[in-house]
Parts: sequence; structure tokens; C-alpha cells
Amino acid sequence: MLKPFVAFICCFYIVLFCSAQTCDAPLVPIAVDWQEKQDFDEAEGKVKESLKWLCSHGMKDCTDDRESLNSYVMLWLSAHPTVKIELNTEHLSFLDSDPELLFVMIHGMALFQLLEPKEKDADLIHQAGLKAVVEVTTQTKKYAFKKELKPLRKAARKDDLVAYSKGEYKK
Repeated sequence: MLKPFVAFICCFYIVLFCSAQTCDAPLVPIAVDWQEKQDFDEAEGKVKESLKWLCSHGMKDCTDDRESLNSYVMLWLSAHPTVKIELNTEHLSFLDSDPELLFVMIHGMALFQLLEPKEKDADLIHQAGLKAVVEVTTQTKKYAFKKELKPLRKAARKDDLVAYSKGEYKK
């Protein structure tokens, strides 16, 4: 009687462990063929979903899925006929030590532009990118004590990211 019970418990924990390892990242197509504006418009929902995931999960979460989503989104953005990302990195000193955060910044800016298509204020678009960087780095242990990110986090707490992006933030 004990053996079937032990076998059941073992199976239960194996299933529980395996399901805990799954990732909730959106699935994106492996191959894409965007030629016309209509093709881009049809993919926009999946791009928004991907950007939301990329801007809300740590850099170490589902790394293979993050790479796929990043590639999908960056390909869509680079070929899109009207969506453009104009990024000024002059005062983003954290990119010197952590250049991979450039993608997070772009993701945040792109998501903002897709959610707010009428908003053209470059300061607000940069602010959205910086908020994404703060969100993602907060969830990634690697960035927890990076001194390069401290001014950014402080500016975010004080809701002063626009001044930070312009280099006008007082530490």
C-alpha cells in the first residue's frame, strides 16, 4: 500500500516541478514575411504582447524566449514603414557598463509609441524607455547593486526621468 502512495507523490512532485519550469512568454513565429503596411498592422498585436513581456520580466527570465522575442520585435521595428525609435543615449551612462540594456530602453520606447500613437513628445517617449529599464533591472539580480544604475533608480523614485534623460538630473 505504501509503494503506490510513494509513487503517486513522486509523480505529483515531478509534474509540479516540470510545470514550474515553463515560461509564460508569448509565442512568436519563427519566420516572418512583412512586405506591406498591412502585414505590419496584422503583426502589431503580437509585437505589443511581446514588448509588454520584455518590459516586465527580468533579463534572466526565460532567456531563450527573451532572445526570440527580442529578435522578432527588433526585426519588426527595423522594417516598419512608420514606427521609428529616435533614441538619444548621450546622458545614459549606464549603457557604458551594461550595453544590453539598450534593447530594454528601445522596447519601452516602442511599446509607449504603440500604445500612445498620437503622443510625439520625445521626452515622454524616453521616459517610457527609462521606466522599462528600471522595471527590468529591478527584477534582475545582476543589476541590484550596480552603481551606474543608482542615479536612474533615484530619478525614477522622484519621478524625474525626463530630467535624467536630458542630463539635468541633480543627484
